Amino acid sequence: MGVEWLTDRKFELYHDDFRDITNLDLRDHNNMIPFLKILSDQPTAYLQQKYLDLRDKLLYNRNRFNQYVKEQDLEQVIQHMNDELQ
Repeated sequence: MGVEWLTDRKFELYHDDFRDITNLDLRDHNNMIPFLKILSDQPTAYLQQKYLDLRDKLLYNRNRFNQYVKEQDLEQVIQHMNDELQ
């Protein structure tokens, strides 16, 4: 469900970006904890390089998220929720 939701909204996924350290199917949410354990065992140099390798995708998804928020007019929803909390 999550994969389809993200791809339908034109977000890029990261499921195939970690095949260098795991064969786990990262589309299966049940593999997230084992994957995070594997990821946390990686040296700092690996994490720094992976960040650089994924930078364009990270920036695209950040910009896509901002665009998606505007498309959904979520700012108005958030403001309404904040008003109710006050």
